[in-house]
Amino acid sequence: MTTALLDWPAPLWSAMDSALQTLMLPGGLRIVIYGAFSGWLCMALYRRYSRQSELAALGEQTAALRRELAGYDGPFDGLMQRVRQLLRLSGRHLRLSFVPALLAGLPLLWVMPWLSNQFGVQWPQPGTLIELRPEGMSLAPERLQWASSAVHW
Repeated sequence: MTTALLDWPAPLWSAMDSALQTLMLPGGLRIVIYGAFSGWLCMALYRRYSRQSELAALGEQTAALRRELAGYDGPFDGLMQRVRQLLRLSGRHLRLSFVPALLAGLPLLWVMPWLSNQFGVQWPQPGTLIELRPEGMSLAPERLQWASSAVHW
């Protein structure tokens, strides 16, 4: 079985989980710790790779233009010019924040598959006896017969 792209950090997560298990932390608390750590890492990546000063200046320009539009009472051509300018500013904001937002989402994409595999349903090991108790059936349980992996009614 090949390792998928999102499974590459799984050994790191497993090592962290082993360390937390030695501290006798319950699974729910470990999940909260992974969520907090992943959230912190997402925010740190976004802060590192986004141009915060440009985004702040752009936010001020956008807010000023919105205030101007709210009180605008001039000709329609002037309104359309301001709306186009607002759309340009919004597009620039999107361009400045899109790639950093994608990068910031990577820690969640890395931890979610691992959490699903680590804390999801645990299938029984081969050869483990499983007790079945049919309930709410019109057929008597003694009449059920097993053959291979199929049930014959």
